[in-house]
Amino acid sequence: MATFEMALPTAQPGDRIQGAALAEAAQRVGDMADSLQAAIAAAPSGEERAALRARQDELLHIAAQLDVEGIELLVGQARVSGEQVLAAIRAAQAAVDGVADLRSRLKQLGALVDFAGVVLTGKGDRILGAAWTLKAALNPG
Repeated sequence: MATFEMALPTAQPGDRIQGAALAEAAQRVGDMADSLQAAIAAAPSGEERAALRARQDELLHIAAQLDVEGIELLVGQARVSGEQVLAAIRAAQAAVDGVADLRSRLKQLGALVDFAGVVLTGKGDRILGAAWTLKAALNPG
């Protein structure tokens, strides 16, 4: 299996994922949470409603955490930009919007929650790894 790395500059003291892109990312994650409302209402069982509400709550929590002025990047790790984070979230939203199967959507949304949680750490190298994991979850097969 071939491997490759995406070369990014190294984060220096004071480097941050800037807030403008994070604000849009937060809005998109919130929109994905809101999009689950119809599925919650139509869920045939209490167990399914609970699973949908739990995912919706996770998405709303992540959206609130992303809505910040910036995220300090860990010095010496990859300098990830807000635009790169936003591009990953846009791709996730497009993929999730195109999936009709509820279980598949929940799985993809879970991968998005995991990715966003890593973004919040500011650990650029881990963010890159989480982006590849998210991409794999959005494009199975």
